[in-house]
Amino acid sequence: MFYDAQELLATIDANKLGVLAGGGLAMIFNYIFFWESGRSAMRDKSPAFPLLVCAIWFAHDLSYVLNYNQWFGTYDHWYVKLFWLGLVPTTLFEAFYVWQVWRYGRAEFYPAASQQRWTQYVLGTVLAACLAWWALRQVLDDGLYAWSFAATGVMASSFCLARALRRGDTAGQSSLMWWSYCAMQTTWFTTEYVVFGGMFRNPLFVGMGVLCVACGVIMARMCKVSRQA
Repeated sequence: MFYDAQELLATIDANKLGVLAGGGLAMIFNYIFFWESGRSAMRDKSPAFPLLVCAIWFAHDLSYVLNYNQWFGTYDHWYVKLFWLGLVPTTLFEAFYVWQVWRYGRAEFYPAASQQRWTQYVLGTVLAACLAWWALRQVLDDGLYAWSFAATGVMASSFCLARALRRGDTAGQSSLMWWSYCAMQTTWFTTEYVVFGGMFRNPLFVGMGVLCVACGVIMARMCKVSRQA
């Protein structure tokens, strides 16, 4: 078992101010990251994220939003309700990122495709991501999404770093985007480590946080160098 959801919620209640402070700061940094990601993509006419990242994020967050009754009925707890409220705009952002990939990404990700084939490819990838995540969700013992939020967060910096190194440029990126990402991940991983305890102090979980921030720092520095060149 990953964790007992009711025990974790009780721990959160016992540390309400710490969770509100850490989670609130993380969400502020998250919105800065998301806004700047969309703005940078529009500026450079290049998607901020690979399609797979956008598709999995969208599938993950949409599943949380659609489970409204679970958060407001089954659990009926302020923590999961606030998370639901915070994820409504992030899900809309992620849908917008999918559109940006469709709008700007064909030449990079599928240059041989016609526009029609590219549209089918994008929609098919999103559908596949939704089916795969929702199927996995049925057997994943992570009732509050506490682990999966961290796991999907790893994808941003690591996948974007691999993409930037492959392309040799940082189009669709910015230093502000990645410094806010680093601040978000540092704040939230620290909150989970300090408050949640248990498996959230597992070396694997801590390693995900270190990987997030390390790749994010590299991306931020690459963006700065690229803009100065």
